[in-house]
Amino acid sequence: MASGGDPVHAMSDAELAEYIAHVRKARGDNSRVIEVSDLYFTKRYEEKDIEDTKCAMQNAEALGVSVPHLKRVIRRGPVFEFVQARIHGQNLMTVWPDLGLLSTVRLAFQLRGMVRRMRTVTSPTAGLLGTGLCRSFWIENDVYGIPRHASPEVISSIVNF
Repeated sequence: MASGGDPVHAMSDAELAEYIAHVRKARGDNSRVIEVSDLYFTKRYEEKDIEDTKCAMQNAEALGVSVPHLKRVIRRGPVFEFVQARIHGQNLMTVWPDLGLLSTVRLAFQLRGMVRRMRTVTSPTAGLLGTGLCRSFWIENDVYGIPRHASPEVISSIVNF
């Protein structure tokens, strides 16, 4: 690593990609999300998911949902690493068993508010926000595919299901 400093600021894209690969290998598990430093974490995405993920993050942020700031996007072989600023605080998975009833209800209302705000965003297509692609096991799978010569109404009912 470059002298002192945070690896995200001190390294080039190639050096950071190598550093991330080393950290992932040292962890031993195959986690999509890893901590790169005290200030940043990285999340792995396939190329087909990049545009939709960025669009979803921008929409959530515009609605006031707390979203980690995207610092850098690093290509590492066939995948991309989104280096994002950490949102400091307690991890909900860690504190959940110790939460009282009042805190749980407060969190439920907070989550309900976020979901309501996110539901106000509509997509001009039936698919994802960024690319408009519709990826579904039920549509792509040969067993449950759209019937041949299906009418627009049938296709619409399948997509809207």
